[in-house]
Amino acid sequence: MFHGAAVALVRHDGAVLLLLRSNDPKINYPNYWCIPGGHVEEGEDFEKAAKRELKEETKYDAPSVQFLLTESYINDKGKKITRHIYWTKYDGQQELKCLEGQEIKFLLPEEFSKLKMIPGHKRISKTVSKLALDH
Repeated sequence: MFHGAAVALVRHDGAVLLLLRSNDPKINYPNYWCIPGGHVEEGEDFEKAAKRELKEETKYDAPSVQFLLTESYINDKGKKITRHIYWTKYDGQQELKCLEGQEIKFLLPEEFSKLKMIPGHKRISKTVSKLALDH
């Protein structure tokens, strides 16, 4: 089974940092928007993997994250993925850089409908946006 982990980084206004994946047709979901994340290494803790992936893809070093959910789905290549999603608020201090994919940017929930996103990521992003605004 393939495990993935991701961190939804949420700005003070509820905007969620999303990454536009590469346009390489060999990868899963080329040209789709997603929450920064990726593969969990053998024996790696899910939370540590999520924080590592966030840093590798955006340069953001999350001091702490909160667990949101674990769920499974079948990706566009027919492979079963179990993903572990965490979230945290953006500190407004650290520089963000697009280190993987085509671009990263904060987007508000009302902007998600016009995006081609990895299955479930619109729902997850809307959930963390609301959580962040409620906390």
